[in-house]
Amino acid sequence: MKKIMVYGDSNTWGHNPNAVDPVNGFPKRYEDHVRWPSVMQDELGCDYMVLEQGYCGRTTVFDDPLGSNRNGLKSLEVCFRTCDPVDLIIIMLGTNDQKDMFGTDPMCIYYGLERLISQLKIYMRDSLSYSAKIMIVNPARLSACGDGTFVYGFSQNSVDMADGICERYKILAKEQGCEFFDADAVPGVVVDKADGTHLTTEAHKALGVAMAKKVKEIL
Repeated sequence: MKKIMVYGDSNTWGHNPNAVDPVNGFPKRYEDHVRWPSVMQDELGCDYMVLEQGYCGRTTVFDDPLGSNRNGLKSLEVCFRTCDPVDLIIIMLGTNDQKDMFGTDPMCIYYGLERLISQLKIYMRDSLSYSAKIMIVNPARLSACGDGTFVYGFSQNSVDMADGICERYKILAKEQGCEFFDADAVPGVVVDKADGTHLTTEAHKALGVAMAKKVKEIL
């Protein structure tokens, strides 16, 4: 059986932008078989196991002063060793790095992901996953909400980074010997206008199906 670890943020966790818990107001999570990693599992079948490691607000390397444990570099080892051994590690991060408070640009985000992947390779050498492959995923681009506003600390500047991030991620994948996948180029992979940040149910489906095809090519 091939094992796949998916390391991401709220779009990996499955944040539903159209529903909140009636008790505490926390955003609800898309169900199994709706979230893209779960869709990917369904498409891949019983010869594969997808291990979801998604966390809302996760960045590549930045500490979020407004939320705890958001730094993806700091939580990487625990998540990785929890899943060890794996055959493939899929990393889809960078969206939260685009928040205005971090003052980043595509090159800065590139350096953040470069540092995270370099550290991952160190962990891999001292694990059962020393021969695992790594895939960098360029996430879906952000947008304004339906009313033209932005939430979660994003802005038009965040939207404008999309093409630059994609190009830098392609370069990084080549430099680091990683696979590359552009989620933003998959037809139907768009964010919901409810918040301009999180994927629609249809986008989760499209991404899960496309990702499963890519995984089969790799493994």
